Amino acid sequence: RRAVDGMLRQGDSVIIISDGGHLRDSIPGFLYVCVENADVTYDRAVQAGAESLEVPTDMPYSERRAMVKDTLGNLWQIAARKTNNTCRIRQIALVEK
Repeated sequence: RRAVDGMLRQGDSVIIISDGGHLRDSIPGFLYVCVENADVTYDRAVQAGAESLEVPTDMPYSERRAMVKDTLGNLWQIAARKTNNTCRIRQIALVEK
């Protein structure tokens, strides 16, 4: 059984959130999302019940960034590029247990 609990579209990207179809234990995730306006997105997340972990802050690498924890324990790092609205690319390593 494969269950999809939600799908989010950000530009041309799709984030699928699932309980894993009970094939594996559910665990919180860490998502880095690039948005047009970090302050507006942060405010909307907090109003929807997310816990604030970092208020929107200007970073030395030309991003404005914040972080929240949603009601399921997932961490969301919210970023917006201050100059040309293109977030920097981060290398992501996937590790299997």
